[in-house]
Amino acid sequence: MRIHRLVPLALLTLAGAASAQPTTFTQWRFNNATSGQVNNSPAPSTGHGTAVPLGMTNNYLYYTSPNRTGSYTICDITGGGGSGDTGTPQNCWRVRGSYDGTLTNAGVGWSIFAPQFTQGAEFDVSTLNYTDVVFSFDWFTTNQGVHNMQVQYSTDAGAHWTSVGPILLSATNGWVNNNTVDLTGVPGVSDNPNFRIRCVSVYDPTYTGPGAPTYTGASGGQYNNNSGNWRFDRVTFKGNAIRSVDPIASGTVSPGAVCNNGGPLTFAVTVENGVNPISSGVVVTANLSSLGLSSSQPLFDNATNGDLVAGDGIYTFAATVPAGRTPGNVVIPVSVIDDQSRTASTSIPVTIGDCSTNSTSRVVIDQAFGGGGNLGDIPPEDAPFNADYVVLFNRSNQVVSLSGWSVQYASAGSAGGFDSAGDRVTLGGNIQPGQHILVRMSDPTPGFGALPTPDFAQAQGFGGMGNTAGRVALVRSVVLIGNNFSDPSIEDLLGYGSAASTFEGSGPSPTPSPVNNKATIRRQSGAQDTNQNFNDFTTGTPTPKNRLDGGYLAGIASVSPDAACSGTSVTLSVAVSPAANSTGISVTADVSSIVGTSTFVTLHDDGLNGDAAALDGTYSASYSIPAAALQAVRTINFLVTDQQGHSDSSTGTLAVGNCFTSAKPVVISQVYGGGGNDFSGYNGDFAEIFNRSNSPVDLNGWSFQSARISDAGFDSRICLLSGVINPGEYRLIITNLPSATGAALPAADFTPDTLFGMESSFGRVALVSSTSLVHDQYSRPDVVDLVGYGSASQSFEGVAPTRTLNDILVAVRKDAGCQDTNQNVMDFDVVLALDLPHNSLSATHTCSN
Repeated sequence: MRIHRLVPLALLTLAGAASAQPTTFTQWRFNNATSGQVNNSPAPSTGHGTAVPLGMTNNYLYYTSPNRTGSYTICDITGGGGSGDTGTPQNCWRVRGSYDGTLTNAGVGWSIFAPQFTQGAEFDVSTLNYTDVVFSFDWFTTNQGVHNMQVQYSTDAGAHWTSVGPILLSATNGWVNNNTVDLTGVPGVSDNPNFRIRCVSVYDPTYTGPGAPTYTGASGGQYNNNSGNWRFDRVTFKGNAIRSVDPIASGTVSPGAVCNNGGPLTFAVTVENGVNPISSGVVVTANLSSLGLSSSQPLFDNATNGDLVAGDGIYTFAATVPAGRTPGNVVIPVSVIDDQSRTASTSIPVTIGDCSTNSTSRVVIDQAFGGGGNLGDIPPEDAPFNADYVVLFNRSNQVVSLSGWSVQYASAGSAGGFDSAGDRVTLGGNIQPGQHILVRMSDPTPGFGALPTPDFAQAQGFGGMGNTAGRVALVRSVVLIGNNFSDPSIEDLLGYGSAASTFEGSGPSPTPSPVNNKATIRRQSGAQDTNQNFNDFTTGTPTPKNRLDGGYLAGIASVSPDAACSGTSVTLSVAVSPAANSTGISVTADVSSIVGTSTFVTLHDDGLNGDAAALDGTYSASYSIPAAALQAVRTINFLVTDQQGHSDSSTGTLAVGNCFTSAKPVVISQVYGGGGNDFSGYNGDFAEIFNRSNSPVDLNGWSFQSARISDAGFDSRICLLSGVINPGEYRLIITNLPSATGAALPAADFTPDTLFGMESSFGRVALVSSTSLVHDQYSRPDVVDLVGYGSASQSFEGVAPTRTLNDILVAVRKDAGCQDTNQNVMDFDVVLALDLPHNSLSATHTCSN
């Protein structure tokens, strides 16, 4: 056996030589999947096998485009030393770990001291019928990725491993291509269904300093397995066939169904050539007689008749099925023969759907778009809008009340179906005949075109639809339907993309392509509904529409601020779009839920009493919340009417809090849990505490505690505090190991003995005057301060938690940390992670209270 690579580095070469013209029987080029997607087991592009990340949990397929810069050129940098793959779109596979080892300091920076041979990538490939096996791969290491690699193989399905050749040495933040392991003549490798090979991290054999043995990074310094990573490309297995092997065929059809009154179908059969010798003169024939077509229809691999690429081994035929088919299932037989008289066969199921019905649904799903805020392979394929959305349409001639209805989303194949409250949006108000309703299904992403104002939106921090496939249900209830797809409360159901496991009729709608700038759109401008998703929908340019579109009298309500103390004022507003002939528009807000008796507020567009500008189409009024109003989240109903008899209703919410100035001397003044992620604002998770009083406070015996959304309470994550914090002073608590992503934090005043990460969007933190874990006893007298952040937080001070955070948003207590009304939602601003937090070395700040 031997190992070598075609780079300027001398490696040991062992005796043995493979055949001059071996066959590639398995290869991963990673170009056969959507770019930038999470993928823990990418399929090979040639042959069969399984790719397994070892000790890694953050694994992606990445891509390169000459029109991108920075992180988008991480696989093949044109003219800049990329991998050896010349394919398109030139993807590669990144494997990256997580903090699951032991934290050590080896004198070269903090490292994760995981055992050797436990992190990397394994490729499980049967060598059945092949001898003279040769393995090769391209390898990239980031500066903080492990510097050294060992290749090992197993002949018994991983029970025992044998190292091959010397330890490989990475380049500095670059590709090392054509690493080759020649296993010719090695006992047990040939003709073995249980063959495995892996590329794994090993300790740096040249390092003898403090903490040795340990890993080092590719730059010779810090190794960090949360941000350092390896990337693979052109993972290839070659060999010589021992026996003659027949070709293998597999077939698909798009779409998977056709109407009984006829329609298009494209058949595609992928043929793996036979070997020893390699197939030549391959002929593929399909029997389409059950569809009223030829019983011996040839399929083509010459870029005609629906075939996209000549000579790629995919044989295609674009058929037009005639009308008069009987609804049901048929099977299309396919035969393959090569010049060596070897044969293969496969079959392709086709469903014939009954498209003659007209659904009784009045309101239907008109559009679904899951590419919001995504980047494409090239800039023209970037998402045109900053968020995912669903458009509803009233195809009937009746006004329909949406009160108590919901839009529910489920991923394409999730076992639980529609079972997530975070993927449900509750609706309300009326929808007029021919009117649209816009439901935003994800948080907006900066840098993309803005959606029209949504009529309804998912809770912040939740949501997000698949850009290639998913499922959407419009339900006349707010109860999650789970897997009950025949629930009588379902008004409409859409399965979009070929991977959707649930749909109306005989098949899902087509897969949007390009995935980030195509929407799934109902035919006939939303009017067609035959209860056949494959027939009722096509893909096209996203055109989101809200209730203001189309010339209807409509209003979109808002309350500003949407959280306020009793005894203060808010502004009630409705942006009104008049009908073509509207006169005498009147707008009212029903605030009965706040005061407990029937009370209405009239809104005006006159520039007075809280209205910002006269005659701008927005009707507003300043509303004083009664001092006696009870603390709760209240619903306010708005009504817009005109003298022509048109009307529109909508709702807004107001969180009313009973506020008072707290006597707490020390408070949590900042919280951030997004550190160490790909687009983080700061390089670590932290909390800042502040002495807002006029007296020193002894922190000895105090603790800072954190809980995740999945935790029952404050059960394990704790950081012990100590020392004295003087008036106006800050202390900085950093809870995890800083990463290479984001702005560097100031020096920590406290770190936990056992590092932990905090939730980036939804979580809870507590400042406690003891070291006893709070668990779920939030009202304990030693709980000095409690902050719940994010709309899903289970515990918080006051009426509601702070706004939802993310990787670039941080919660900052108002008035430089001085404000504390025991109302999280009102005491904190959520701002971009731009200004660094304070620590004990920062200037003091004196509170006026």
